[in-house]
Amino acid sequence: AEKQAKEKARREREAAIAREKHLDSLAGRASKLWTDVDTLVASKQPKGYDQAVKILVDLRDLAARGNSGEFQLRMEALRHTHARKPSFIERLGKARL
Repeated sequence: AEKQAKEKARREREAAIAREKHLDSLAGRASKLWTDVDTLVASKQPKGYDQAVKILVDLRDLAARGNSGEFQLRMEALRHTHARKPSFIERLGKARL
């Protein structure tokens, strides 16, 4: 059991490091990512919604490092603009966005 716990902790550390590297690679590209989200949501396709939510999760985590106020304002605007897309809004809720 102790060996399994150590292995699990190692995997979690590796996943956290990989996530940080991914977020580092996105730094400075937030405006393009927001444009991508708008394009994907405008497609009105389930796959596009899923991709948009993944990008929004990245943007949320990136904003947590610095300016999360701007992220919240943009999310409110996004929710308002696409309020008539229940499938997209539901995906946002599941992702806790």
